[in-house]
Amino acid sequence: MIPKVDLHIHTTFSDGRCTMREVVKIAEERGMECIAFTDHAFNMDNFGVSEDTIDEYIHEANLVKKESSIKVLIGLEAEIPTIDKVMRYRDRLDLILISNHGPVRTTFYSAIVSIIKNHTIDVIAHPWYINDADWDKLIDVALEWDVAVELNSFRKVPEAPIVEHIARRGLKFSVGSDAHFKSEIGKVGWAYEMLDNLGLGPESLIRLP
Repeated sequence: MIPKVDLHIHTTFSDGRCTMREVVKIAEERGMECIAFTDHAFNMDNFGVSEDTIDEYIHEANLVKKESSIKVLIGLEAEIPTIDKVMRYRDRLDLILISNHGPVRTTFYSAIVSIIKNHTIDVIAHPWYINDADWDKLIDVALEWDVAVELNSFRKVPEAPIVEHIARRGLKFSVGSDAHFKSEIGKVGWAYEMLDNLGLGPESLIRLP
């Protein structure tokens, strides 16, 4: 059986509506085996985890981690323009997601490839900006650097044919709800349906620290 995980959850440290302890309690009740706090960090408008709150964020997550009956990972959702700031804390984090919510100077594909090659990241989150023609090139780089692609259950990306192609190439998947509200925590059914339809097992998932 594939372990039930949700590796993309936001808390009140950014735009989530639940505290870390509330997230864990809900995840435990919903039968999750592993979750990750992945709040937005160092955004240009100072939204989310900042230089002023990063130590508190990591400290609080470590406390909750010790109290939890399930596996809890401490992560951040980094943006392309601010990845360098996030990397300063790499040794204190279990998981780094790279994502994009706005324009970049080059194509999204080019920016992500550059980040993979120059930074130790773990997951490409909700990759809806990748053109079909660029997927094989991105998979080549992700395989070389051991970076997973997220099955984002909230946004339902990547699309099924891309998921099947990624699986054939042997790239690992991460599973995330992208939860911001209580009702969304652990809501990863779409991702697991994708994996089940392809006959994939636990070996298809990202290796957890």
